Amino acid sequence: MTKFMKKLLRILVLGLFLITPSWADDIRDLAIEDMSIGDSMLDYFSEKKIRKGSEAIYPKSDKFFSVTFSFEDKFKFYDGVQFHYKKNDKKYMIHSITGQIYYEDIQKCKKEMNKIVKEFSEMFPNTKKIEEGKREHTSEKGSFVYSTFFIFDSTDSVDVKCYDWSKKLNDGGMKDGLGVYISNREYNYFIVNEAYK
Repeated sequence: MTKFMKKLLRILVLGLFLITPSWADDIRDLAIEDMSIGDSMLDYFSEKKIRKGSEAIYPKSDKFFSVTFSFEDKFKFYDGVQFHYKKNDKKYMIHSITGQIYYEDIQKCKKEMNKIVKEFSEMFPNTKKIEEGKREHTSEKGSFVYSTFFIFDSTDSVDVKCYDWSKKLNDGGMKDGLGVYISNREYNYFIVNEAYK
């Protein structure tokens, strides 16, 4: 599908997420800031910029690298976008992409999250939905995450989360906010079986 066709097919959901509802079986047709799973980051950013911000963030494997760009002029809906790509991939193909919106008021974040989850539930009626609700984040006592997962038959996924970090982490630079995640099956397998084990 060409980029032009993708733009024609997308609709704006709650001013936050661009999605093609009639193509719900294929996450490559979902986009954040016009970028999709399977795209090359080189179509949007210079290799120098990608390499400068890239890091291996997982404790047990450097198979996937992460890079985050924040407050880019080209971003229309999100404050930040995070990408994951395979180490040594010269095309920098996107395996996971996250749109981030920062909130000072966690209640506003949860309200937006609930709206998005409702929209996704209507768009993906046959997709497995897991509402995890509120749980304490493993990285810091007093930090919480609210999560809902949509898991496709392919094991690709779309996740919607609100992060309510502790005051300590907020003071250290961590920002409360909303995350909309799109991840392919290979990246999901890595997270479950390799990244932390």
